[in-house]
Amino acid sequence: MSIWNVLGELQMDLTYAIPEQKETTIVLQGVIADVDLIVPEDMGLSVTASVMFGQTSVGFDKEAGVLNKMVWQSPNYWTADRQVKLEISYIVADIDIKIV
Repeated sequence: MSIWNVLGELQMDLTYAIPEQKETTIVLQGVIADVDLIVPEDMGLSVTASVMFGQTSVGFDKEAGVLNKMVWQSPNYWTADRQVKLEISYIVADIDIKIV
């Protein structure tokens, strides 16, 4: 799945998601955005995020400032029944990924 926007707010809750395949790739791209994602802790998560200006937080890890790049992977990624790979790229963004 791929989502592209120029200016917007994105809220996505994967708590009750039932993916068709073991590994699902979600690509989020745009210019300016506020991204809020909720991911259940039993789902394996891999995040590659690039933000030119702004901040990215995944769980308790946070990167803020200019030219941010975060690569993060949950400890259970390879053993989880469901895996989600997030590829995120924005010029200005506030990305908040909560693991519940």
